[in-house]
Amino acid sequence: MAVAARRCLLAGALWVVSATVAAQAADEPAWHPYAQARAWAAYDAIAIADLDGDWAGGVQPRGGRNVMLQRHRAEAGVERGAWRIGWEYRQEATLITDRQTLGFVRRYKQRIKPLETNSYALAARLERWSAQGLRLGRWFGDADGLLPRVRISGAVYTRASLRDTALDGSVLYRPVDQYEVDLRRSEADTSARYPFMREQPGGAGVSMALALAWRLAPALTANIDIDDLWSVMRYTGLPFKEERLDTKVSALDADGYINYRPLLSGVNRQATVNRKLGRSGNAGLTYDSGALLLGANVERLAGVTIPSLSLGRRFGWGVLSTRVESRFRTVGIGIDTDHLNVALQTDTLRLHKAKALGLTMAVRF
Repeated sequence: MAVAARRCLLAGALWVVSATVAAQAADEPAWHPYAQARAWAAYDAIAIADLDGDWAGGVQPRGGRNVMLQRHRAEAGVERGAWRIGWEYRQEATLITDRQTLGFVRRYKQRIKPLETNSYALAARLERWSAQGLRLGRWFGDADGLLPRVRISGAVYTRASLRDTALDGSVLYRPVDQYEVDLRRSEADTSARYPFMREQPGGAGVSMALALAWRLAPALTANIDIDDLWSVMRYTGLPFKEERLDTKVSALDADGYINYRPLLSGVNRQATVNRKLGRSGNAGLTYDSGALLLGANVERLAGVTIPSLSLGRRFGWGVLSTRVESRFRTVGIGIDTDHLNVALQTDTLRLHKAKALGLTMAVRF
């Protein structure tokens, strides 16, 4: 009840403030529309385009923890001075697994049988969610003052979807074609449907973000952004599925897949749950010498640290910049003018083979 009350209170506050700002917009001609979008994905082990394929093109997992990340975000609205109001759409996915699990999946997709007894310990966690809603933000502080400027923004999300899947267990193979399987799988999925569901799933929530801009010296600026500093998402009627597969088999079907004839047990249920969004953020320094801009940035996302360096050259029409990032080994190029910003980041010019690929676009009128 306390969580629901806080969510309703924040939603009400955002509505009142946005209504006030919108009313002022009718008398103030200085409101300007804007739109921005970012699509970004980075996979450790395989090209993005090959994820749903047969993995014949090769898989190169990292030692230990492997991640597959997707972050897609779009926003459009109006802004004036320190204020900004917009409608935002977010879609994010995080898959965390390991080298041994990816090796087993590749063998299974390629129908490759081990030459000797082999045991695989499997572990993977996929979390995917999306939501959309109104976001309202405002800067506080003087851009030329000694103290940092702070921007606080909040979003009220609706039409929220969630899929959270966890898998762990083991598979033991003994020649010829003898398998011992012990797997446990749990999943919460708003899109799941099964007979006798009590209610239709739904989701909504709120999130707060914080940004800081501090001019440390005339040519040196520090920036910090924290997404989902505080958040709560509420899913009603969320379908849960829990399964256990514990069996021994020694046959393959005509297509080469394991013919389980399993001892399969599990349960389906629905529940109302509250969850937090995974916090993420970045911090950076920018040195502006006039003609040249030098930058250093560190992004933290799903337990992954992504450092980067950037170099920009100012021209009469705007800034041409390049960025080098070391975690996924990408290089990017960007163009920034008074009204348009476009940036591309990738680990290869053969985009269909890219393991990391990002595109950012923004327009200001």
